[in-house]
Amino acid sequence: VTAKKLVTGINILAPVASPGTNIYTLSVTKNGAGTVGVLLDSAQTLYSHGDSITVGSLATALSKRYVNTIARAFGLGVANKAVNGSILEETGQIDNIYAQNIDETSISTILTGYNNHRYFGTDTTRLDTYKKALPVALAYLSIPNSKKAFGTSLTTTGTWTATSTYGTTGKSIATKTAGSTATVTMDGSVLYVAGTRVEAANTGSITVYVDDLVMGTYSCSGVKPSSTQKRTYAPFMARLSGLQNGPHTVRIVSNSDGYCQIDWVGGNANLTAFPRVYVGGALLMTPDRYIKNSPAGSVQSNTLYNTVITQTR
Repeated sequence: VTAKKLVTGINILAPVASPGTNIYTLSVTKNGAGTVGVLLDSAQTLYSHGDSITVGSLATALSKRYVNTIARAFGLGVANKAVNGSILEETGQIDNIYAQNIDETSISTILTGYNNHRYFGTDTTRLDTYKKALPVALAYLSIPNSKKAFGTSLTTTGTWTATSTYGTTGKSIATKTAGSTATVTMDGSVLYVAGTRVEAANTGSITVYVDDLVMGTYSCSGVKPSSTQKRTYAPFMARLSGLQNGPHTVRIVSNSDGYCQIDWVGGNANLTAFPRVYVGGALLMTPDRYIKNSPAGSVQSNTLYNTVITQTR
């Protein structure tokens, strides 16, 4: 990649090689400001997730969509998985993220939150739903599938049923039986247990153990139906940190007869290479769009969602 101007106001500076690696750092600037570090490695396709902004609905040409601009700088092809009008927790985004096969060379982008604050404004339950769903999306894109165990591959006791909540062809499992357990051995100093919360009043909770130590109890309820697809469920995740690096036994126990769902368990075990994930902030609406969507889509709601994005690790 050579230093060049790709479209008006956007510049790609010459890459700088990391010593002894095939990884390069690119600088992408917009109008001389807002430098963003970007990694270039051996991956062949850039997967992009988001809404109409990422689709490029108002771009004057395919080549001027921001995803295509970035991919061109990488020398990559584009798999644009964004969907017009979508929000993070629903079909157009989380389902497409879960459908992506992640390996050590995967490169993904996600620009989300615009429609969430546009539709829901400062609604605290919807903001909480987004806050709990975003780490799941980022962790999924950051962890190779070889380092995940999907629900149906866990060792279970009690009563569990395979589910296809996110179009994942039966990879998740769910129970309504107190005392049901799901167990897996997972490597890493940080482990992730991803499940699904639902609206139903009779939803239960799970307790997560690592090597027989209680790591926390998590509710499987609290989701408010969205005003778009009326979906009454959304992902959440337990992030278990501060562990010794190495294999651990993860055991998930259902605490009541209420509904609980487990989607996948992952670990940050040492890898020779890592997937790359680039996260953008929720954009602020134009004045005319704000007037149309008021009181949602305000500076206040935009700030709330961007605070979630910047604080998510």
